[in-house]
Amino acid sequence: MDYLNYGELKKVNSISLNHIFTTPLWHIKRDLPQSAIEWSLDVQKNSEPMINGSSRGGYQTKPFKGGDQIPKHILDHLIDCLDNFPSVQIVNWWLNIQTKGNYNRCHTHPGTDLVLLWFLTDNHGTTILRHPLAHVREKLSVLAPETVDLSSTDINHDGCAGVSINASAGDLVLFPSDIVHEVRELEVDATRVSVSFNLKLTGME
Repeated sequence: MDYLNYGELKKVNSISLNHIFTTPLWHIKRDLPQSAIEWSLDVQKNSEPMINGSSRGGYQTKPFKGGDQIPKHILDHLIDCLDNFPSVQIVNWWLNIQTKGNYNRCHTHPGTDLVLLWFLTDNHGTTILRHPLAHVREKLSVLAPETVDLSSTDINHDGCAGVSINASAGDLVLFPSDIVHEVRELEVDATRVSVSFNLKLTGME
């Protein structure tokens, strides 16, 4: 009986490493529509606050269904920004207003397809998307660094790898709703205003 010579086998066989299952992130740069900030302050003035949201400090409205309470010119602007996307439906949305010392704890948006963050002011680099594989594949990142690429991440205060999103007023950021994300504590004397949307992809059956 011939025994398999693993040394020879190693010479003739090859190993290929492929990278699969990437996470999409869209960052759309657009100017802020006229009166958007004034609209957000009016929403704050006339809306009930969210009680059990992710915000710690600051202000969040209760979610509005669909496009309720969004002026036509602002809704048209958002639709135009998403013109290259498949058909999407706004499930709900809410307003976030924070000042120095406020933050949002880690969370996801279950039951939807995409999260849309619309920044009405600069976010000062405080929006963090956590790497979905950094925890469960920490050792694999040493064996095959490209598999769990941490080169583009920064490390937040509790040591978990994540990507920092630096957004300016008017920017829109979209990502899958199962990605864990957070907003770091605002450390500067400024007001951070954004609108969060839950989006559902439609017409793709």
